[in-house]
Amino acid sequence: MEIQINNQKIPLKDRLNLILGDFQGEELKANEKNFKYKQFEDFNIIPLKKFLKYIKNIDSSKVEFDNLNSLIKYLNKFQEVSSLNISVISKYLEILELLFTVIDFNLTLSKKRRLKKELELSQLKEKSSTLSAKTNLLNNLNEQIKKNRQDLKYLEEDFFQINNKKEQLEERINKLEQTIRKLNQERKAKFQEVNKITRSMEAPKKKSEIPPVAGLSNAERIQKLRKEAKEIHYKIRKYKSELENAKKNLDSFLPKYQSYKKDFDSLKSTIDRQENQIKQQKAEIEELTRKSDLKNLSEMNISDLSNIRDYDTIKQEINKIDNKIDTMIEKNEYFKDKEIQDFDKLGQRLTEFKAFLSEQKEDLIYDININTVNSLVDNLREFELYLKEVEDLMNIMIGQINLELSLETYIDFGNKEFFIKPKFTRNEKETLGFNQLTTPEKVFVVINLFITINISLDVRKVLFSNLYLNENFNKRGSLFRTLRKVIPIFQQNKNLKDIELTFAISNLEMKRPIENMNIIKL
Repeated sequence: MEIQINNQKIPLKDRLNLILGDFQGEELKANEKNFKYKQFEDFNIIPLKKFLKYIKNIDSSKVEFDNLNSLIKYLNKFQEVSSLNISVISKYLEILELLFTVIDFNLTLSKKRRLKKELELSQLKEKSSTLSAKTNLLNNLNEQIKKNRQDLKYLEEDFFQINNKKEQLEERINKLEQTIRKLNQERKAKFQEVNKITRSMEAPKKKSEIPPVAGLSNAERIQKLRKEAKEIHYKIRKYKSELENAKKNLDSFLPKYQSYKKDFDSLKSTIDRQENQIKQQKAEIEELTRKSDLKNLSEMNISDLSNIRDYDTIKQEINKIDNKIDTMIEKNEYFKDKEIQDFDKLGQRLTEFKAFLSEQKEDLIYDININTVNSLVDNLREFELYLKEVEDLMNIMIGQINLELSLETYIDFGNKEFFIKPKFTRNEKETLGFNQLTTPEKVFVVINLFITINISLDVRKVLFSNLYLNENFNKRGSLFRTLRKVIPIFQQNKNLKDIELTFAISNLEMKRPIENMNIIKL
């Protein structure tokens, strides 16, 4: 390999070379496209368009990445349509909120009217001691019966379970007694048959009365019957034992059953008595109000009358409702006074919204070509994979100075553009942006990013010059320090041993040599 500087051809026999001299950019003829790198004057945020243009400048085959610029157009259009849809929904929700507010306002006014009537009744109720006493009694009875019914519900479940268990024990006892009676009859029948056979043996003339059994003599038959009777006797003893245990269980269980039954019957009787008392109190209150001059009370439903609260409680609730109504009027210009509101203005708002919706109809829908979008997304994924390759290779390089890099892509909808955001971690702890790095770290990152991009684009003979750098990063001390740390990586990393790396440094003095490099001075 050779390069030409100042019309002088310079052979490069080694894999790692350093050329030092006094030359200008136009005199460095090789790889003129690399001078495009100079346009990057800040690496804190990298515009994707600029980055893609630079990549394409090095490798024109990366045309598929150009489509990423089209993706932002789709995304921006989608954002505009989404924002408009959100605006429409917001307007609609405002109308719904107003509707619910009007309904709430009207319901609140209606509630206040009911409370005012209840307040009048409460005043009348307090004036009548008899009526008040009966009403209080009715309220107490209602509370008591409510509690007793709840208690009965819980007690009923337990009582029915206990009653079922008692019935099961009684049923078991009945079945055992029936079984024992049946077995006693069977045993008695066996002995009766034995007696018949015995008598027939004593009176041969009656032998024909006993039906013969094939293959068995009378003695064998007697023996068989006695054996069967004995087996039945064993069963009887077994069932009697079970019967005795069942009766003991029932006897021990009956006190618990009787206690529950007593409580259940007592509570049920109490509820029946209270129901009759409530009916009686209601009838007496109804008769009292009918005969009195309290016409307002007679107009009330008897169930409402029993629930009339005290004057102070009702008054406090009315005050709260007044405060709520005042707040609603203050916050909403729709309400002008404390009167039931109609829905005329709301209907006008709906008409305006419908007209707005009709005007924006075409702009509310974004008809996209899904195949095109899928293709653009695939291109974005391919680019992110490429960016990950750059990131991995960069981390091999900058690991020498205890940095780690993460390259993130994001969209700035304000500028309608993609950006690449480098993020650094120092010593695996501190997270930094590019501008927070020290000057030596910045120079190290910028030089290695140039080298890494070339390698990632399959450039095997990389030429780097400080003339490719923006003046912000063309720092002598940091530059030579970077070279000293980079060279060992290309010597030791087996994945980089096929890379030929040449540094052409102009107008910068190297105060001490760099080892393991072919140094050429012009």
